[in-house]
Amino acid sequence: MTMQGDTSQRHESLVPVLDRARYLAGFRTLATVVLVVHAFTEWSTWQVDPLQVVGIAAAYAALTWLLAWRMREEPNHRGLTVLNATLLLDGIAIGLLAYWTGWMASPLRYLFVVHALAVTLGASFRSGIKICVWHVLVVLSLAEADAVGVLVRPAGQASGDEPWWFLGLTAAAVLVAASGAWVNERDLRRNRFDLDALATMGSRFEQLDSPAETARVAVEAISSTFETERVVLFEAAGGSLQPLASVGSVGPVAGLSSDIGSGVLDRVVTSREIVLAASLSPRDDVWLASLLPAATNLVIIPLVADDAVSAVLVVEHGPKFGSRLERRSHDMILRFAAHVGLAWSNAMMAERIREIARRDGLTGLFNRRAFDESLAMELDRASRTGTAVGLAMIDIDHFKRLNDGHGHQVGDEVLRVVGEVLREESRRMDVAARYGGEEFAVIFPGADTADCTLAGERMRSALAAAAGPVPITVSVGVASVRASASSPDVLIRRADDALYRAKAQGRNRVCTARPASPVRSIA
Repeated sequence: MTMQGDTSQRHESLVPVLDRARYLAGFRTLATVVLVVHAFTEWSTWQVDPLQVVGIAAAYAALTWLLAWRMREEPNHRGLTVLNATLLLDGIAIGLLAYWTGWMASPLRYLFVVHALAVTLGASFRSGIKICVWHVLVVLSLAEADAVGVLVRPAGQASGDEPWWFLGLTAAAVLVAASGAWVNERDLRRNRFDLDALATMGSRFEQLDSPAETARVAVEAISSTFETERVVLFEAAGGSLQPLASVGSVGPVAGLSSDIGSGVLDRVVTSREIVLAASLSPRDDVWLASLLPAATNLVIIPLVADDAVSAVLVVEHGPKFGSRLERRSHDMILRFAAHVGLAWSNAMMAERIREIARRDGLTGLFNRRAFDESLAMELDRASRTGTAVGLAMIDIDHFKRLNDGHGHQVGDEVLRVVGEVLREESRRMDVAARYGGEEFAVIFPGADTADCTLAGERMRSALAAAAGPVPITVSVGVASVRASASSPDVLIRRADDALYRAKAQGRNRVCTARPASPVRSIA
């Protein structure tokens, strides 16, 4: 899987500079110990005073420990510069030690190999390869200096051609170690990138409380992190699935839903288990196959909330990932899905809480606050489109007498019946609300005065025919305005005036607001 994201983040070292400095300082300490042992066992092979060399090596190791300690207070780029300089000095020091103790016959020459392996495994495979090249340059430079007489070789030392086999051994050892380190570093970088993406997605979820926005952020995060072909998040409600958000080449989803009853989606919802599908059955998964044509390598994950499947996440890896999904990618997708499920559950809960706060507890209609917000919003929308907004104010006739004569329980039942009838008689775009007490209001977006009058009469007739505990009649006042010339207060006042005229004329009727008086300009 190829990762996307910030380039600097991908190439940033996984091992902090301070840790690398400490690790290599430890290597130098161990090399100093080896040097001491060699000095006492092979004293005669040294061209220089071993005690002086051991002292210099010990001081150098102590200095690198001091530098590693000071790196805690240095910026990363400065510490990296110091670290690289010490690595170059290491190569020169190892080369001189090998030359002074027998050159290619000295066991100290293997410090080249150990040093390159230590850098490869302790820092990064890139640094290991670079240090290997540096060691080759050091050995060749020493061999050339020996050949031209700049350095004096000890008596009996082998010919200058022999370093080549040793350099080949060093390069082979470093390449093998670098290959393994590259694989491990690649996996570590992938895991860190995925975890960073997971943390970023979680941070974005914290700023959202809308299910639609949560679904959009979820599919975008999964698609960008795993470079998937397509991702779709379905809402599972009322025995059907409704696509909420998608990424990739997906069939039309507007107004599309499917009953849960067959195919792989039914298996996921009923078993609540993750399903891996190489392809979709054209017979059992007709609906999903039309949404995701020619889909391959699917991961289908149920998102469970309140002991029920509330959503289904479908991730398609496609043919470019081969016939099998990497175990690491599979596990990471499940971690993403777990966070998506939690965020989705929280968003749904927040949505329910907001909906409860906007509803009247007795009738189930919108409450006064939601009505005020909706009316202002509709008038604002109409002012941009140049359309009208209609309003009906509805009052139950003789409601106080009804409460006094039959009790408040019957009065509450009448209110519930009125709320149910208004909800049934309203269009999907209309907003029916309990305005206060026994008074109701219905907003009609895009309706002129004639439309409002017909709607008000339809509601009055439906209430008169409703099967309630007692006969129900209402008085209705309707008004319609062009939003550009009105405000919520003006529209409510005109509809309310029409309502009072309906009550004054004998109730159980619909009255239309009088035309607005023309506004006179003051010269």
